[in-house]
Amino acid sequence: MKLIFRERIGRSMREAGKVAAVVAVSIAALSAAQAQENKPDAAGDGWFTEAQVERGKQLYNNICAACHGDEVFNSHAGTEETAQNVADMIIGMGMPADNPGGLPAQDYIDIAAYFIHGEGGMAFGPEVLAGSEEAKIARRTAENTISEAPAETPVNPAEAQAAESGEGWFTEAQVQRGEELYNSICAACHGSDIYDSWSGWEDSAQDLVDTIISLGMPANNPGGLPAQDYIDIAGYIMHGGGGMAYGPEVVAGTESARQARRP
Repeated sequence: MKLIFRERIGRSMREAGKVAAVVAVSIAALSAAQAQENKPDAAGDGWFTEAQVERGKQLYNNICAACHGDEVFNSHAGTEETAQNVADMIIGMGMPADNPGGLPAQDYIDIAAYFIHGEGGMAFGPEVLAGSEEAKIARRTAENTISEAPAETPVNPAEAQAAESGEGWFTEAQVQRGEELYNSICAACHGSDIYDSWSGWEDSAQDLVDTIISLGMPANNPGGLPAQDYIDIAGYIMHGGGGMAYGPEVVAGTESARQARRP
């Protein structure tokens, strides 16, 4: 009899344990769901449904664009203000002109949604209702905005090769030659003016040479220096201010003269 009683008690305790475990899991799941609901700014969570943003766009086009065109939208697209602040701003500007502040409150919030979502990149989320607490906190943030990769800038193959190898342009000796030429030929008239003005020139070496020659330098022999002297002077000016790595010799009349530039 005692054995049967102990077995019944044991079964009851095991069943109670199973029930408690299920309850604990359910509570944990519910808590997690509630926590997620209370974190609208978590990564990947945005604000405003897609339909709400579309309503705001239609309202803007039907009511605002007649007077303002895209001007107001372009000025505020992607704003990081809250929905309520944007709605208050629109009302404060006396819009629409024929009924200042007279639209339904939800219309102002929907237009704000259109502004805040701007040209895209922001995740959609829950509907934001006028007069709600969400209207006071719904905004664009770094966490709910998708970062777009910057557009690639075309790179000259020679520059790319130099960058990969850690090299720049012009040997150190070439830059030194350019400095000596500048000091002995240019500085007599210009001092350091030309060097200071063009130091760190970012176009190609050949462009700089063409500019120097077009200005009739040197004054006593316009365009009359050996082509390589002009390139060496260009190397000295382009290395001005530092920050440019030395690299291969740049030779006048070659492709290197048209490719050599600061990275």
